[in-house]
Amino acid sequence: MKNTIRAIRAIIYLIAIIGIGCWAWKNFGTEKPTPPSSEQPSTTGAAGTSVKYAINQSEHVVVVTYFTSDQRCDTCLKIEELTKNAIHNQFPKELEKKEIVFQTINYDRPENKHFIDDYQLAFKTVVVSERKKGKEQQWSKYDKVWELVDDPEKFSSYLQQGIRQYLDQQPTTSKNDA
Repeated sequence: MKNTIRAIRAIIYLIAIIGIGCWAWKNFGTEKPTPPSSEQPSTTGAAGTSVKYAINQSEHVVVVTYFTSDQRCDTCLKIEELTKNAIHNQFPKELEKKEIVFQTINYDRPENKHFIDDYQLAFKTVVVSERKKGKEQQWSKYDKVWELVDDPEKFSSYLQQGIRQYLDQQPTTSKNDA
């Protein structure tokens, strides 16, 4: 009888270990690396840092940046995709005129580590910034994207409102979370 109970316990432990292993593989073993940026630096960002996109230096531009890392889970990829969709669906003319620029930056890369301090990044998030004549005027973090990732309508509305404020040049020069 004791051997049967030991065998059942061993089977249960084995199933638990296999389950944890499958969960870990799904969540950590299949992460996709951030592709390298093909855009060239052409202006300065926070604290005089290089930002990788091409814009007209004399114009007012709203830059939407999704900050990510080397580890890319499904939710991270979904936030990036929802951010792109929110911009492309609401602001196609502004994108075409380069009044809005979207970029993804991997802050794990050595040349991008300064963004962690520049924008007070604690985790992957979206930052919207206003630039005039190539100089950053103001910016806001949109950390609530994590709360809204499962509601695409609210997600889009949240980002689009912030972007619209910067396009309309309404916000003050604060650097607080949105």
